[in-house]
Amino acid sequence: VSRDSEAFVAAAIGALREACAPRGAANPESLVCADVLAEIPAAQRAGQTGDMVRRLFSFGDAIRYGGKVNSSEELFACKPELERLVHQLGGKG
Repeated sequence: VSRDSEAFVAAAIGALREACAPRGAANPESLVCADVLAEIPAAQRAGQTGDMVRRLFSFGDAIRYGGKVNSSEELFACKPELERLVHQLGGKG
């Protein structure tokens, strides 16, 4: 895994956590994948958006705990969808 991939995953997960954190009530770093998924509408959670969130957190865990990350190209390909989701979630408060 390249440093760029590691930085992208860390930034993506951080942005999702920030967008989902209750206003002033929680430390965003404490949010896990399930917390983020709970903030996404059911239809998106069950579809491609939910899959993207799960993949990002899975990649993050693999990077953090030394597992294997197969495709960094897959990471960068999700950037437009990730940006839409962060904007959507961030506008809820």
